[in-house]
Amino acid sequence: MFKDEKFKKVKDLDKGEIVVKLPGTDMKMPYSGGEAFVNKKGTIGYNSLKVYDVYTESTGKAEGMLADLGENLAEQLNDPDVKGLIKKMLTQEDNYLFFSKTKDGKDVITLPSMKDNSIDDETLEGLVLGGYSTAGNLPSLNKVYALHLQAIGDREVIADKAVLEKETVELTSKVNEVYKKILKLIEESGF
Repeated sequence: MFKDEKFKKVKDLDKGEIVVKLPGTDMKMPYSGGEAFVNKKGTIGYNSLKVYDVYTESTGKAEGMLADLGENLAEQLNDPDVKGLIKKMLTQEDNYLFFSKTKDGKDVITLPSMKDNSIDDETLEGLVLGGYSTAGNLPSLNKVYALHLQAIGDREVIADKAVLEKETVELTSKVNEVYKKILKLIEESGF
């Protein structure tokens, strides 16, 4: 259980943003600040981020099915009624990012995704991704933690508190790099 892990705060985080990249569209989730935590064993870290808005920004013309998805997402997020619901939802729960490192050299990251409760250990070399959807409502800390444990699966995780603290404090940057890598794969596949 989450409480048994005895997470301790290692740092307050400055404001920033998570940027999910789609062909032709960036979905931006700015946060006013947050906190980084590491468990007592030094095997799991997470960020609790106070996201206060979600909006899209065009990055140029793109083609394909996912480009249409980005355009449709932008339309929905610009609707005043939807915008109000999103802002209300965001005040009810933080957004969470989780991180662990396995003994076989993989980073396990749990992050917001277009697919709910997905686990992918094949798309990006050296990464296991646990994805949760933020559409409709934000999952609780316990639910995101449970998904992270599923993403770890049977893999042995490294217990190194110093490394984990550093990685956890820099987790938002790492997550944004993951989204860039996914976009590159999408563009290369012509999807």
